[in-house]
Amino acid sequence: MAHGPHFHDSDEITGRHLDWPLFRRFLGYLRPYRFSALAAFMLLPMVAGARLVQPYLLKVGIDDYIVPGAIGGLWQVALLFLAAVLAEGVLVYLQTFVVQLVGQRIMADLRSEGFARLPRLPASFYDRHSSGRLVTRLTSDVENVGEMFGSGVVSALGDLLTLAAIVTIMLWMSPSLSLVAFAVIPVLLLFGGFFRHYIRRANRQVRARLAALNGYVAERISGVDEVRLFVQEERTLKEFDHLQDGYQRASMGVINWDASLYAVVEALGAVAIAAILWRGGGEVIAGVASFGTLVAFIEYVQKFFAPLRDLSAKYAVIQSSNASLERIFDLFDQPLEPQGGISETSGPGELRLEKVSFSYDSKTPVLQNLDLELPPGSSLAVVGDTGSGKTTLAR
Repeated sequence: MAHGPHFHDSDEITGRHLDWPLFRRFLGYLRPYRFSALAAFMLLPMVAGARLVQPYLLKVGIDDYIVPGAIGGLWQVALLFLAAVLAEGVLVYLQTFVVQLVGQRIMADLRSEGFARLPRLPASFYDRHSSGRLVTRLTSDVENVGEMFGSGVVSALGDLLTLAAIVTIMLWMSPSLSLVAFAVIPVLLLFGGFFRHYIRRANRQVRARLAALNGYVAERISGVDEVRLFVQEERTLKEFDHLQDGYQRASMGVINWDASLYAVVEALGAVAIAAILWRGGGEVIAGVASFGTLVAFIEYVQKFFAPLRDLSAKYAVIQSSNASLERIFDLFDQPLEPQGGISETSGPGELRLEKVSFSYDSKTPVLQNLDLELPPGSSLAVVGDTGSGKTTLAR
């Protein structure tokens, strides 16, 4: 028996840009939960409003009460600030709960549909795909798709809304200080494009290594009796350690690039704050800007760079989820065999095969010049790697 291909190529494809036809197809699974999803999206501007009103309340408290010495009314501003913080916490909780609820339901639907299709797939499909790869599609890939909805699309839209609101507020408060703060954005975009390329490549390696590791573990668990029979425990452990080391190195690569991007964004944010202190301090001394405006600007700059830093990570989540969607729908698009079965034979019979050859794709032989004879009442154990033709022979 010849060895067929172990894994399908689509399991190796990751890191592509968002495929809109795939995404539109995914939205079909969102339709049963459209009202919950709509509620999650409606909470986005509420969260942004509660979060961004806080620096402005600091400005009001400083300029209207602390600087003039009107301490008597400061407690009202303090209560409003506390109310905004509490409102943000409650709204973030509600949004997170709804988003995760919808994501979990979508993942359950995808897993159920995928699992229901497995028994009806033709034997040729299992000769081309290892059981570990199929497990990855129904577990890790489905988890990635759920993460795309929660930590990817919804969260990214919230960040974009927050960024747009911050830019508007800063330009309204002080155009001159806004230009100082935004001067570092071209540098940030340059570094972001550089890091995004390497983060995408590192994530591609992680996905490929994880799929290989899952496939190996599933195969060795299902064939544990053969491993013991042929005394392959030590070899199996060495192969597992090799795959695990590869996955760990790939994961550390992602961590390294993520940490580097985080450090760059933090450094550029600090540069922007230093520039605002220098320029804004001069405007405060000259009486052009108020001290409260300077404090509020520093707060807004900090809130501005945080979502910029996270957008790159969310972009990587969306890219990885796009590859997962492709693999999941590749499974869903496989042709199914008609439901039915075989009738039981009446009594033992003899089986004889002479020089049998077979191939699914006319390129790679699965069975080649096979001779086999089974007398009545006998049994046969078929042992081999994934893709070696065990299922084909049994059929």
